Amino acid sequence: MVDKLVHRQKKPHFIFASPNIPNPQVYLRLMLNAEEGDEEALAITYSPVVQIKFLVDLQKGQIEVYNEHAPEEQCRILLANINGNGIEVNDFLLAIETQNRRLPEEERRQSIVYYNGRNKAVNAAQAFFERVKPNGPRNDPLLDSLSKDIQEEVHQWYYLAEMVRYGIAYHIGYLPASIRARIEELFKSGNITVMFCTSTLLEGVNLPADNLFIMENKIFLSEMNTIDFRNLIGRVGRISFNLYGNVYFVAERDSKITTGDYVRMLGQTIPEQSLSIATDPDVLKKVEKQYVADILKSGRSEIPRRVNPEGKYLQSEESYEMMRRFATILQGDIVHDRDTLVRREFSDFLTPADEEHIRETFKDAEVKPDDDINTSVDQTRNLITAIRRERNPLHYPELINGKTSYPDVVGFLDELAEVFNWEEYETNTLGKPSLRSWYAVILCQWMDGGGLKYIMDRALDYHEQNPYPFWINKYGPPGTYNPNSQEHHNIVFGDTLEVIENIILYSISNYFLRFSNEYRKIKGEEALNRNNWYEYVEFGTTNPLTILLQRSGFSREAARYIKEHRGEFVIRDGSTGQLKLSPALAQCSNTDVRNEIVYIRQNSPEIFETGNFDEGQTQ
Repeated sequence: MVDKLVHRQKKPHFIFASPNIPNPQVYLRLMLNAEEGDEEALAITYSPVVQIKFLVDLQKGQIEVYNEHAPEEQCRILLANINGNGIEVNDFLLAIETQNRRLPEEERRQSIVYYNGRNKAVNAAQAFFERVKPNGPRNDPLLDSLSKDIQEEVHQWYYLAEMVRYGIAYHIGYLPASIRARIEELFKSGNITVMFCTSTLLEGVNLPADNLFIMENKIFLSEMNTIDFRNLIGRVGRISFNLYGNVYFVAERDSKITTGDYVRMLGQTIPEQSLSIATDPDVLKKVEKQYVADILKSGRSEIPRRVNPEGKYLQSEESYEMMRRFATILQGDIVHDRDTLVRREFSDFLTPADEEHIRETFKDAEVKPDDDINTSVDQTRNLITAIRRERNPLHYPELINGKTSYPDVVGFLDELAEVFNWEEYETNTLGKPSLRSWYAVILCQWMDGGGLKYIMDRALDYHEQNPYPFWINKYGPPGTYNPNSQEHHNIVFGDTLEVIENIILYSISNYFLRFSNEYRKIKGEEALNRNNWYEYVEFGTTNPLTILLQRSGFSREAARYIKEHRGEFVIRDGSTGQLKLSPALAQCSNTDVRNEIVYIRQNSPEIFETGNFDEGQTQ
């Protein structure tokens, strides 16, 4: 994207800003003709807020205060001994919450608890909820309304639906956007006072907190780098909300993490940053750059996995995916003779003669590298062949009475698996037939416009009919699904939401987009006007009215609500015959719809005033 902007006739003005990075000007290397010293930079280390840091050692039974201004040997000051009391983090949270219940909203103290994984955060939230439950719910109308909507939109057995009534929530990446936004707003307003979070907290979510409990020094299985660690700590003491905050670095009894690990990380100076493709061996090692260069020089586009003589993979899934993407970018940059950072970073592995050979090899090929880095040239070549073949050309299956057919969906995914070589390129997800059959269940319900609750019920049905194998977590052996277990229900809910976000709306959506684009090139622009599965995935429905509502700015769930209540809120203009939305929609019972309509009336007033829905498209 930066390369495209740089090559525009009118040069853009770039400003790079990031918290905690001492040399943000390093990102200027993404642009051409930027040499060291050819920039203006400003780094500020002053903070107008105060953070008090506590080391909570549940292994030794000690609480210490950390003094970052003292020498290393004097930075830990013993505050209290808690040996033999069996104290855990939930006791700290319970004490804070007990006090909160006696305070008005504006005086309540808000707490964030960080864990390095989804299941840990959800389980910890549920464990704390069980401690708070005997005190009863908050009797807060806003929390009760959110609880009701979660039950109706997600599922009545979803842990979150009940715990929000007590001012407790968890914030994880796959939550529906409308639900996540309301949780964030209610946390900012003080209605929700305890939030259990994962690394999504590091990704631009600006939540105020008086107390931050850090339970891990990792993101997933890897130790945080210094910048992520500092960004996490920065969640407390936010100038817009409060002038000081408490950070509790916790070493739990059964954890391998010690308070010494936190002290070591607190003492680290943030190093000057470099671009990952240039220096980070976790992104692209020298041996991998050489590997990519050798394959392209040989005239091949397919980038297989690196394996040792015993056939074992030499890369993680993430590392392999990054290598493939950089290879696709590099191939396109050479063929189109673009001077880019990626191409320059491979200059030690490709001579000008090598690049000329690669350019000559691929420039006249029917399939050239393009800007879609999600699919490589070999995948696109196979796709074009499949669409053009005389017998059984590849195409989207036709809908049956406006709905998808599960056997058709599974069959189409199986065909795409062969065309796109998912066994090699999507080893842990779409490349596994058993997982594809599970994804097809969710995909069918999603494209048919089913609400999340309906999709959750179908997911529960699938697991009840296919109880083994059932993974309680990704790192242990599989078990058997128990249809009477609320814990198992919530694991299914979490997995389903994650599949929707990461598989349906990302992986499958990208492959469907590539298919639709190539199909139109071959069959004509009008070929998919009546059956475009990429559009059905993007909007989560095959219904034209629901699609049009989303194009006007409504979320999928809000559009579904309007369609289901069409008789109340969709009216026909007597003079034009067009359909438009009734003003009564602003007073409907659905909170999310009422919230969305405020912005949509500003940005798309025509759907309320003059209407833009064609009658023939809304049947």
